[in-house]
Amino acid sequence: MLAAVRTIPVCLVGGVTSLAAAEGAIREGFAFVQMARALIREPGLVNRIRNRLSNGDSGDGNFAVDTESPCIHCNECVVRMRFATSIVLAATLTDTS
Repeated sequence: MLAAVRTIPVCLVGGVTSLAAAEGAIREGFAFVQMARALIREPGLVNRIRNRLSNGDSGDGNFAVDTESPCIHCNECVVRMRFATSIVLAATLTDTS
């Protein structure tokens, strides 16, 4: 898929919420994988994945679950960030002190 641009490192942006998806993208030829909403939803995701990898698959059937973000791509985090930014900006613009 990415053979035509093999000399240019390409980053997959958007929709990656699990170790499996990130590994799949790397197998497809992407040099990098970017995560945003998954990390907004769960800032400790990378540490949780690192811990699970260092402990290996214990055979408990939870390996995939333990390496995936609970993000459901609902965009609620984006709405909340925009709303919070709007409140701060409005307060700054109306401050008369």
